[in-house]
Amino acid sequence: MRGARCIKQLLEHSKKSYISAIDTYNRIGSVCRIEGFVFYMTNAWELILKARMIQLSGDVKCIYSKTKHGNRQDTKSIDECIKYVFQNEIDPVRRNIEWISELRNEAVHFMISELESIYISYFQSSAINYSGCLEEWFAIDINKEFDFPILSLFTLTVDKIVDVKTLKGKYDKNVIDFVVEQQTLDREIRKSDIDNTKARMYVPVEYKAAIVKNPNDADMLFGKEGDKRTHLLFVDTPKDVDKTHPYVFADVNHRLQEKFDYSVFPSKGKLQAHDLMCVTTVNHLNDNQRYVYRLKKPVVIRYSELFMNYMIANIEKNSKFLFTMRERYRKEKSKERK
Repeated sequence: MRGARCIKQLLEHSKKSYISAIDTYNRIGSVCRIEGFVFYMTNAWELILKARMIQLSGDVKCIYSKTKHGNRQDTKSIDECIKYVFQNEIDPVRRNIEWISELRNEAVHFMISELESIYISYFQSSAINYSGCLEEWFAIDINKEFDFPILSLFTLTVDKIVDVKTLKGKYDKNVIDFVVEQQTLDREIRKSDIDNTKARMYVPVEYKAAIVKNPNDADMLFGKEGDKRTHLLFVDTPKDVDKTHPYVFADVNHRLQEKFDYSVFPSKGKLQAHDLMCVTTVNHLNDNQRYVYRLKKPVVIRYSELFMNYMIANIEKNSKFLFTMRERYRKEKSKERK
């Protein structure tokens, strides 16, 4: 009981830090947006990793170290937590967290706005990774707790190349050396053998502009000053559906059949397309492209890795999950008919 209570408290504080990281970065006029994001995001990761450690070990003591401050026992550092949860040293999620943690520990006083064009790819990936881990490990969809999308970071610096020569008259040698170091590190990471096929180390951020007839089809709206429709902007990254939503029904069925006993499936031990329809309808996932993507011509429903993790986490948590979804779907449809 104590472990469950501790996990709940850690997750609540972790989610608050995550929201603060996104809010600080996206807030108009934020002076310390880079430093603020790094500080809050690192804290969010440290807390969720400690919750995961307790979940895996079943013992609250696992998050404490052997050192003490007076009578108080210290908790383990984020580096120790990362190694405990992500034992594969080249795991792209682990490398991303380590990279951001190192920025907080060693480089926060060297951060300058000109480096944002490098950082945004790693920051965006970290935000997406956090949301994915929260859902995969604890079956919590943080987006359902808010009335607005909170995954995307907004910047207009993605196409700006940092020219060291132009910075020499503005900053001292230590800052210049740090800029060169960050540029070199970024190039090495992108050329390395880190598996970034799912953009878990960095997200290639790219904004494209096109003229469209229907404003609802646009990522950005431009208009005259004072036009309320253009006052607030939300930008999403272009999608390669083969990468973002690699699964069709047959793939989901095969993966779940491999992982679970036949007793978790309502229809004679087999997953039916109706089951996925019940899950996506009851949980309002059909309009959430993080989970489901519908191709129009031809009509094909594709599912993301996050959706697959969502299914696995819920079935592991409740072996009757699919049965429950069918029953809830039936009741909702009965109400609509009345």
